[in-house]
Amino acid sequence: MSEELGVDNCFVCGKENPIGLKLKFRMEGDTVKSEFTPGKEHEGWNNITHGGIITAVLDDAMAYCIYSKGIIGYTAKIEVRFRKPIHTGTLLRITGKIVSKKKKHAVIRAWAAFQDGEVAAETEGLFSIADTAD
Repeated sequence: MSEELGVDNCFVCGKENPIGLKLKFRMEGDTVKSEFTPGKEHEGWNNITHGGIITAVLDDAMAYCIYSKGIIGYTAKIEVRFRKPIHTGTLLRITGKIVSKKKKHAVIRAWAAFQDGEVAAETEGLFSIADTAD
């Protein structure tokens, strides 16, 4: 069964953020999943979704990978590769997965794919684990 995750004021997933994206993340096995259809308000140039919006979505997917395990952490480093332009109005399937985890750091991958499975953008990030976490 999928568990829906969320933080009330988060820009990407917050239900209470009036300008937020309001994405709903869920766990499916060892991966985090969501869907996102960028609108005209997310445009960077000529019907292409702004790269910063896609980066924020992928960053949140990575964060949820550790958050879903009760671990508090934050993005220490993120590198995004944009493989294809993402037109506004295009449904994206968002996936995140932990690659490795040590006591103080986790390496996490996330990607945004079109409906046919082709990857539009992908990232690998290094997350620092907060001192309060086990």
